[in-house]
Order: sequence, then structure tokens, then C-alpha cells
Amino acid sequence: EDVMVGLGLQGIMNYMLTSKDNMFRKMNLPEGEIVEIENYVSSNWNVFRIWLLPEVLEFLSKNKHIEYPQKVYEIGDIVEPNLLAETRTNDVRKVCAAITSSKVGYEEISSMLDALMRNLGEKYSLEPYNHKSFITGRCASVVFSGKRIGMIGEVSPAVLEKFNIEKPVIAFEIDIQKIFENKKVKRIELKI
Repeated sequence: EDVMVGLGLQGIMNYMLTSKDNMFRKMNLPEGEIVEIENYVSSNWNVFRIWLLPEVLEFLSKNKHIEYPQKVYEIGDIVEPNLLAETRTNDVRKVCAAITSSKVGYEEISSMLDALMRNLGEKYSLEPYNHKSFITGRCASVVFSGKRIGMIGEVSPAVLEKFNIEKPVIAFEIDIQKIFENKKVKRIELKI
């Protein structure tokens, strides 16, 4: 968290419960696997989030009256379905950062991801990636230890319109848990 604050980002905290509408429709995605609440009270809070970015965008949409640029981050858990686990789910810790302003560009969010990974002492690479929530050609997959752990890019105007966000948004979201698990394995290997 110190790194994110040092980069000029404000920490936010969203609920783990959300809606399929936020997770899929507003993000230009077909409905996928998700952990649902059986006897929910409200359709706004009937599923567990499977990624952080939709809720970060929801936060930005509700704070348009605040001065720009707005630079926020969230470190939080998401819930993935896993039929092999006892609870049939996995909690995964992720970090998401987003910036919105009249003029924002991929380079700004890319330099923040770079600073985060450098502070963690880890190397990563970016590979071209097409994701329906991001502008084609302005999105990359974040690769760490040979595996895709997240994505980075400029959020699609169609997504912004669905969230009623008027200014461009750049963002990244990565699985920070995989990085810390890798650090633990490295420490164990060094001791042996």
C-alpha cells in the first residue's frame, strides 16, 4: 500500500458483493462463471466480484463531482469458483489502479505498474492482449513467471458510457497473491 500511496493514488475499499450487470454487461463481457448468493435481497448485491476493476469504475462514476485527475487503487479479494475446493471457491488477492482525467494515456498507468513491480523486486513483461473492456490495441496482458497475472490498458469508451463516466480511464489489475506466493517459494529455495 505504501508504494501505491507514494505514486499519488488514493486507496478505496469496495464491497465484495456486486451484480452480474457490473461484472459482465457493463464491462462488455458475456456472462461467465461466478459465485452467486442463493437467497439474495437485492439484485445489486447478489454475486461475489470476480475482479476489481468494475467496482473501481463504479466508484469513479459516483465521484464525478471530485476534482480531476482522480487516481485511485484498491487492494482486495475476489472470489473465484473452484469445484475442487472444500468451499467450492478460492479467495484471490488482487490490486487494481485507475486514473481518470481529461488527458490520460497508457504510458502513465504503465509507469505506475512498473514502479509497483520494481518496488516488489520482481520482473514482468507485457504482451499484446485483446479484452472487450479495453480499447483494441491499447491493452496488454501482464506476464509474471511465465503466467498471465492481469491486464493493463485504456478502458473502452463503451464501458465508460455504461458506467456514465465522461472522461477517459486508464487502469491495471493484477493478481498480487501470485507475486507474494512466488516470493515465498524463492525464500524457501534460498534456505535449502
